[in-house]
Amino acid sequence: MNQPGLLPAQITQFNPPTGKKNNAKNVAKNSAKNNAKNVAKNVAKNSAKNDVKNDAKNDAKKNDKSNNSNNSNKSNKLNNSNNLDNFIPELDRRFVPFWILILLANVFIIVNYIVTPIRYSEEKVEGVVTYNDLYYYLHLILLILVFLYAYGVRERFSLLIGDSTMIIGLLASVLVLGIFAINIASDKPAKEDGEFKTAPKMLLKTKTKQSIIVAILLCLLLAIIGYDIYKRRINPLGLLPYKYLKNLYGIALLLSVCVVCYLLFNSARYNIGKYNLPKMWRN
Repeated sequence: MNQPGLLPAQITQFNPPTGKKNNAKNVAKNSAKNNAKNVAKNVAKNSAKNDVKNDAKNDAKKNDKSNNSNNSNKSNKLNNSNNLDNFIPELDRRFVPFWILILLANVFIIVNYIVTPIRYSEEKVEGVVTYNDLYYYLHLILLILVFLYAYGVRERFSLLIGDSTMIIGLLASVLVLGIFAINIASDKPAKEDGEFKTAPKMLLKTKTKQSIIVAILLCLLLAIIGYDIYKRRINPLGLLPYKYLKNLYGIALLLSVCVVCYLLFNSARYNIGKYNLPKMWRN
């Protein structure tokens, strides 16, 4: 409607066209929407990038941790293997025959005591001590003498390189087992009193068989002496200087040879009448 008192040209100034207003509103709405969409897209992109970066960092941290744990496990295994290698000393094969001879000598000392019937004799030696007691103590002395000699040469003929402590433990074990075996085998004397008595099964009834066992023991001791002399031709058996007690271990071996020679002498002239043993023990 036309306002009163206004010309047509003036009427258009007060009533601008409504289409322009609508276009402006639409443009504003669209730009707002586009801006919102762009902001949302950028936020989504940035969050996705951040997630990817965080995942990559986390994976890298996990890999580093796993690598560190693997490296630590490997280092621990290497340390354990090195400690085990250090704990177990290396065997010196050059001296294995020597220690085999020492072991066999101990074995035959025990065997000789078990199989000889002379240890059952109640007859006295020079009216002082019975053969029963004498043989018991002589075989114990033999074990101790061989131990002393082996103890003296443990460093020069070391079976384990750089470790002589373990050798001492092994020698002490052999000595203890030998004494234990002799004490188990020891028995009361037996004599001829007219009663029926059978000989124990482990006894050797002939002097030939007894002499063979003692002769083997003597050969073992002589072989040990020969080995010692061969390895050290200067001052063999460590007998010099005599003023040092630690250099007298060779005397222990020489004394053991003397004791075994005495045992061989008794075995060679063995008979049940001489030692007053039961007649049923005759072969």
